[in-house]
Amino acid sequence: MNINDLTPLLERLAAELGTTVEMLWSVLLKQAAISATTNVVLSVLLVLIFIGCFQLVQRKTTVAPETEEHYACSDWEDEGKVIAWVILAAIAAIFLAIIIGGIHNVVSGYLNPQYWALKEILGHCK
Repeated sequence: MNINDLTPLLERLAAELGTTVEMLWSVLLKQAAISATTNVVLSVLLVLIFIGCFQLVQRKTTVAPETEEHYACSDWEDEGKVIAWVILAAIAAIFLAIIIGGIHNVVSGYLNPQYWALKEILGHCK
């Protein structure tokens, strides 16, 4: 689809929705900021969840330094420690992929909402 096909498409979509192309375009521009903000909130939430998981695994797999027992040990031993750290690494990789995948949406949503709106329209037309 090229840019010349976009105007009739927008006009047809606006007519079906009972509105004007200008109104439809302004709604899309507002949605760009909303979508970007949603991605920022999701990213912050994922980072906070990861920090909580990291603190839990670290607390359960290390020996508390204030204990003076001769045979002090951590809550999770041997294989449990390895499994916990591997699972934490997998969580980190998944969260990082989600955050990196949403960066373009945040940047274009805040800095260039027209591009974001055009990309959304063209993405749904394919």
